[in-house]
Amino acid sequence: MNKSLFFVGAFICWGVIGSAGAAVKCVALAAGMACDTYPSGFTGKSDWSANCTMNVTGGVVKTTVQGIAMCSDQSGESMGATSDTLTINTDFERNAAWCWCKMVSPAISKWVAYSANNALPYCEPQCAYSCANAIRSDQNFQTGMFNNLIN
Repeated sequence: MNKSLFFVGAFICWGVIGSAGAAVKCVALAAGMACDTYPSGFTGKSDWSANCTMNVTGGVVKTTVQGIAMCSDQSGESMGATSDTLTINTDFERNAAWCWCKMVSPAISKWVAYSANNALPYCEPQCAYSCANAIRSDQNFQTGMFNNLIN
């Protein structure tokens, strides 16, 4: 019983139904994963990535997590909060309030809140780096990212 619960918790699987048939992809994603200390998130860019590892029965699973970052006026209320969509304000400066992150590979997550930056020029140049840093260092952020996958 405990072994089967471990495997359910250690691997997240989802299916994609296409006209030619069905496919299932399983990847190891779980809060508490060890992600590299030097995340890739570049100043002024929207993409980020981190190499993550997880110990499983029989060895170590390595996964590269890739994502995108976006600044919005939509409050996330706390690190790791999630949203299906984001709002963008026509007043550009109001969009600098919150940094949001979304995993796009190996799975697609909902948008996950990083934190409030509350000052224009800080969200845009730092958001992608903040996402990459949070995936390696904050369990609430990882939980929000890995427990909220979408099709």
